[in-house]
Amino acid sequence: MERKRRIGKANPKENKRSVEEGIESSPVPAREESPDANIPDLQAKKRILVVDNEELMLEMISDIIESEHKQCGILTAKDGGPGLQSVRKEGGRLDLIICRSRLPKVDGITMSEIVKEEYPDIPIVIYSGWDMSAEKKLLGKVFFDLLYAPFSADELLLVVNAAFRSKEKKG
Repeated sequence: MERKRRIGKANPKENKRSVEEGIESSPVPAREESPDANIPDLQAKKRILVVDNEELMLEMISDIIESEHKQCGILTAKDGGPGLQSVRKEGGRLDLIICRSRLPKVDGITMSEIVKEEYPDIPIVIYSGWDMSAEKKLLGKVFFDLLYAPFSADELLLVVNAAFRSKEKKG
């Protein structure tokens, strides 16, 4: 399969087909297939999706958030295709998405633009250790905030708390 665009100016309508192909060809971990199985009583909890292709980052971000927000239900995905699939499976009932910008198959920008088109009320935080000029252009339109990696636990929690407050004010 031809490798799709990874980063740059994204057009969600043009990229939707390649993302849909990414969903169909990306294996979804068991945790994604039945997120409710590992997270009892999700109705009462904040729901967060974390998307990163590195297991260590998924665990670190989840642990940091859970250290302050014990009642959070955290879902994970290892690429933008499975991430988008998780958002759709949840019917957009997420309080926050935290996503790495550069991912192997479906990048974070493309996934985020499609999510914003379908579920405009979900705040999305994107992070990267690389240049984020493309992401900066989408700040406020697609992304709630940007995090530059490496980031501290305090920086992550500051952004998470701000996103929760913003969503509560809107809704």
